[in-house]
Amino acid sequence: MIRAAFFSALTAAALAGCAAPRAEAPAPTPPVAPGLTVTDAAAGVIRVAGSAVDEDALAAHHCAAAKHARAAGAGALEWVGGVAKRDAIGDGVDADLVYQTMATAGAPVKGAPPAEGRAAAVEDWLIYCDEAGVAREGEA
Repeated sequence: MIRAAFFSALTAAALAGCAAPRAEAPAPTPPVAPGLTVTDAAAGVIRVAGSAVDEDALAAHHCAAAKHARAAGAGALEWVGGVAKRDAIGDGVDADLVYQTMATAGAPVKGAPPAEGRAAAVEDWLIYCDEAGVAREGEA
């Protein structure tokens, strides 16, 4: 009788442990193009650093930020600044760019004039990535 009660209590405890709610796993970090580093400098800020062919060839940087924003659950993204300087041997630039994430598209960007600086939807950035030939999932 005691043995049956013991096993009944043990079974109930084991089943209760199985039914306990589990915390959701964090979203996986998206892959980044070789040579780029993506970091969250602060809440709502993404920083992408790495080399590019020139100041006008920053698609890989923008797309890495967009993928990171999507993985973080942001609805909008705005490129707010950064620097691009010639590398030591003159074969390209080293770019260090900063992006701001927001919950929704059209949100004002901090420090921008009211008529300007509206954040674009992350999905619009990803369409740009497709048009620029930067893969959405995984980088070559």
